[in-house]
Amino acid sequence: MERRTRAPSASAVIFEWQAVFIRAAAVHAGVVERYFVTPVAGDDYARLTGSLREIHRALRDGTD
Repeated sequence: MERRTRAPSASAVIFEWQAVFIRAAAVHAGVVERYFVTPVAGDDYARLTGSLREIHRALRDGTD
Protein backbone atom coordinates (compact mmCIF):
# COMPACT_ATOMS: atom_id res chain seq x y z
CA MET A 1 0.00 0.00 0.00
CA GLU A 2 1.42 3.33 -1.03
CA ARG A 3 1.00 6.20 1.40
CA ARG A 4 1.44 9.58 -0.12
CA THR A 5 0.52 12.78 1.53
CA ARG A 6 -0.20 16.03 -0.17
CA ALA A 7 1.20 19.27 1.11
CA PRO A 8 -1.43 21.95 1.61
CA SER A 9 -1.51 24.63 -1.02
CA ALA A 10 0.31 27.88 -0.30
CA SER A 11 -2.96 29.78 -0.36
CA ALA A 12 -4.48 27.45 2.26
CA VAL A 13 -1.47 27.94 4.53
CA ILE A 14 -1.59 31.72 4.10
CA PHE A 15 -5.33 31.76 4.83
CA GLU A 16 -4.77 29.71 8.01
CA TRP A 17 -2.02 32.05 9.24
CA GLN A 18 -4.17 35.10 8.45
CA ALA A 19 -6.92 33.63 10.61
CA VAL A 20 -4.45 32.99 13.44
CA PHE A 21 -3.14 36.56 13.17
CA ILE A 22 -6.65 38.03 13.23
CA ARG A 23 -7.58 36.01 16.33
CA ALA A 24 -4.33 37.03 18.06
CA ALA A 25 -4.94 40.69 17.23
CA ALA A 26 -8.44 40.46 18.71
CA VAL A 27 -7.09 38.91 21.91
CA HIS A 28 -4.40 41.59 22.12
CA ALA A 29 -7.00 44.34 21.68
CA GLY A 30 -9.05 42.82 24.50
CA VAL A 31 -6.04 42.74 26.81
CA VAL A 32 -5.18 46.36 26.04
CA GLU A 33 -8.78 47.40 26.63
CA ARG A 34 -9.05 45.50 29.91
CA TYR A 35 -5.72 46.37 31.51
CA PHE A 36 -4.73 49.71 29.98
CA VAL A 37 -7.84 51.58 28.85
CA THR A 38 -10.60 50.60 31.28
CA PRO A 39 -8.63 51.51 34.44
CA VAL A 40 -7.95 55.04 33.16
CA ALA A 41 -10.22 57.70 34.63
CA GLY A 42 -12.34 59.55 32.10
CA ASP A 43 -10.54 62.83 32.72
CA ASP A 44 -7.17 61.23 31.97
CA TYR A 45 -8.27 59.33 28.87
CA ALA A 46 -7.79 62.24 26.45
CA ARG A 47 -4.33 62.95 27.86
CA LEU A 48 -3.36 59.26 27.59
CA THR A 49 -4.55 58.90 24.00
CA GLY A 50 -2.85 62.15 23.04
CA SER A 51 0.44 60.94 24.48
CA LEU A 52 0.10 57.60 22.71
CA ARG A 53 -0.62 59.43 19.45
CA GLU A 54 2.57 61.48 19.87
CA ILE A 55 4.60 58.33 20.53
CA HIS A 56 3.09 56.66 17.47
CA ARG A 57 3.91 59.63 15.23
CA ALA A 58 7.46 59.86 16.55
CA LEU A 59 8.06 56.16 15.91
CA ARG A 60 6.42 56.29 12.49
CA ASP A 61 8.25 59.43 11.36
CA GLY A 62 11.54 58.74 13.12
CA THR A 63 11.41 62.07 14.96
CA ASP A 64 12.04 62.89 18.57
